[in-house]
Amino acid sequence: MKDKIRYMMSHRWLMIMSLSFIICLLSFSSARAQEEEEEIVEAKHSVTTNSFWANWFVQANFTASNFWGSQENSAFKLKQVFKDYRSQRGMSIAVGKWFTPGIGLRTKMNGFWGRSVISKDKETNKSNYWTLSEQVLLNVTNMLMGYNEERVWNVIPYFGGGIARNMSYNCYSMGLNIGLLNTIRINKRWAANIDINYGAYEPDFDGFPEKGATQHALKNKDRVINFEVGLTYRLGNHTWKGSTDVEAMRAMSQGEIDALNAQLKDAYEEIERLNKHANKQENEVENDTFLNQE
Repeated sequence: MKDKIRYMMSHRWLMIMSLSFIICLLSFSSARAQEEEEEIVEAKHSVTTNSFWANWFVQANFTASNFWGSQENSAFKLKQVFKDYRSQRGMSIAVGKWFTPGIGLRTKMNGFWGRSVISKDKETNKSNYWTLSEQVLLNVTNMLMGYNEERVWNVIPYFGGGIARNMSYNCYSMGLNIGLLNTIRINKRWAANIDINYGAYEPDFDGFPEKGATQHALKNKDRVINFEVGLTYRLGNHTWKGSTDVEAMRAMSQGEIDALNAQLKDAYEEIERLNKHANKQENEVENDTFLNQE
């Protein structure tokens, strides 16, 4: 009789231990799910937008410029690049902002020593000028491969337009430009630049407009090709935080819910089995006690 009571009590204790184990298991699962939620899944091609004052940069380059005048009435020829009567060294400075890792704006000034190609004598062709352009930057590396702060090389084509002034001949003109900017990461603030760009301006940019020229023909524009090498410095907050991949988080949460439901089902089945077993033992004890009393 006493042995049966002890046996029943031991099973009661087993039920309590089982319930405690189940509670601990569920608590651990909940904590693990919370920990995984804190490890937020970031979308590869999506970031959180920063404030207006974030992601600004400044640039300074040395330039090698080559000029073609509308009065030449000739197309660009590669063999004429860096001829001393049409080439000149200069510089450029720029300030810009990235609105996303893939799209930015840049205000850029080029100058300040040039050539008005009216002869094959470099001294005769000397002139001073500047150009001021607003440009749209497209970081195709981030667009195609996703944002990566540690990436070494970024390829950035751009296009824009602006105003030019020839200070030697006191004239202004409007123009358009396209280019390809390559940045090579040095550290978190600095990057090296390699910038190749082409600009086409109204025929009076160099001070010698071609009379009667067809204004819409590219060869009748004043043109300049720049090869630039320099540095970029990123100001203030210059990084991006990845936005949450909602679909991935939902899938993760659903997986945790399914796992917890499976654990609960197993726990309930185990509790039901233990209850049936305990009830059976109680009935046997009661029957034995009744028989003994008779």
